[in-house]
Amino acid sequence: METTLEKTKDGDKNCRGDILIYMDDCIINLELYSTFDDEALSKVIFYGERISGSLLDVGEKYKKAKKFVSINIIDNVKVKVHKEWQSKYRFRYLEHELTDKMEIQFLRLDKVRKNDYDEGESELIILLRFIGAETKEKRDDYAEKGGEYLMSVNYFLNGFMDDEFSNTMFTMENKIKETGIAEGKEERNVEIAKSMLDKNYGIQEIIGLTGLSKKELKKIQKEMKK
Repeated sequence: METTLEKTKDGDKNCRGDILIYMDDCIINLELYSTFDDEALSKVIFYGERISGSLLDVGEKYKKAKKFVSINIIDNVKVKVHKEWQSKYRFRYLEHELTDKMEIQFLRLDKVRKNDYDEGESELIILLRFIGAETKEKRDDYAEKGGEYLMSVNYFLNGFMDDEFSNTMFTMENKIKETGIAEGKEERNVEIAKSMLDKNYGIQEIIGLTGLSKKELKKIQKEMKK
């Protein structure tokens, strides 16, 4: 799901969270960088500030904001970040942590790839090996090591590389549009929005989850008040 954040004024850079995951106590933004350089690092920080700042409605107390975690899977690292395959960063002054409301994490594919495979590796490392595999043979191998879930994902990925599968998917997409299933998705998003509004979720959270516009949400709110 791509979640658009609106510009505050002309000339602002806009930004999209590639995948936003809403949980009870935090919101996670998941990003993937095939090359990680100075510009990408600046982008990570900018995204973190913009997305975390958008999670509150006007007039809402900042202390009520949920924790925001930015998880960045990175490769071909050209900028100085921690040498370990996994690292976490928070705002702090010397030994004093200023807040745990915002956290930036890096998962380095280049470091995982350089290390030899260990039979006792965690599911996360196997997943990173799978994502960073440089050949189909290696990806197939890590899919088997990762179990049923990665096997099914790999089967789907391999299908996308097959012309017959791609043509089948294209045909299915057209049939979905023809039979009106796509319209059904919009109706479900409206129902989800109503439920989230009823539970006092923030507007940006609802937009991110449903893809509805502010104008559409205002219309839904008016209908709910009748």
